[in-house]
Amino acid sequence: MPVRINPNLDPVRLRKRVLLFYFAAGINLLMALWVGSVGGSSGQASGGTVTLITLVFIGFAGLNYYMARKLQKYLRRLVAERPAVPAGEQKVTDGAVTGSAVTDDAVTKDR
Repeated sequence: MPVRINPNLDPVRLRKRVLLFYFAAGINLLMALWVGSVGGSSGQASGGTVTLITLVFIGFAGLNYYMARKLQKYLRRLVAERPAVPAGEQKVTDGAVTGSAVTDDAVTKDR
């Protein structure tokens, strides 16, 4: 069963959401490194607790990365299925320009 894509979704907003997931994955990895390096040396927590907390941060980083990739694939399909808009017919609503020229650039920057 093919996934139905909502054509009213704004590709620029989806692109920002993808970047936010990548940023969150990076923060989680940094936190895992910090807990792993500082947590064991301070002596305030046992080794098992530090390992568990580090694994939780790594797990959330993996989840954020997975969601970013999933949204990026969705965004590419959305742009591919969206009908092309001639350059003179682009609309400006709420500060975002809609049309094929802008949406294609938002997706191809990441390749």
